[in-house]
Amino acid sequence: NSSQKVSPQIDKNLDYQLSSDEVAAVKARLAELRLKMTAYRVDSIPSDQSSAGKLFAFAKELGVEAVVTSAMPASLSAIDKLAGDSGVNVAIAIDGDPKTVMGAIGSLSPHVGVSVDFANWIEQGIRPVDGLGLINDRLMVVRLRDRDVLGANGRDVRLGTGVADVQKFLLEVAKQEPPP
Repeated sequence: NSSQKVSPQIDKNLDYQLSSDEVAAVKARLAELRLKMTAYRVDSIPSDQSSAGKLFAFAKELGVEAVVTSAMPASLSAIDKLAGDSGVNVAIAIDGDPKTVMGAIGSLSPHVGVSVDFANWIEQGIRPVDGLGLINDRLMVVRLRDRDVLGANGRDVRLGTGVADVQKFLLEVAKQEPPP
């Protein structure tokens, strides 16, 4: 997360403004813990090409597979190109009707996809397995949460005890060709 502090020793946000030594320290700590940073969340991707390029270079340096953004990028074609050139995918978080995001990214390369939050879908009355049919092969990141009932009147519950039906969702994802 770009607003998260790196560590008590490096009191800076985990973002592309870190020095090369600070990035090396982050990489060393990840390696020491045998962790991989597969996704990196930002509120938005910078609209200027220079800053966006720095973001993607930073993500690539850390071994990130997908930059997850909450905001629709200003220029999807420019972001698509950056993603393709860097090898770091972009996952746009769906915070509403999946058809809106899919309509915006449908003509782009497979380097641009979506991030879904089960609880958000359930609150909107969408069962995750049904939502998968709306996004097809564009799924890149999933936030697994469960709720007790479909719709806005539900409440969060322990994963597997609500209506998310995670097992069915994951089995459907496993059937996709190519796999996400």
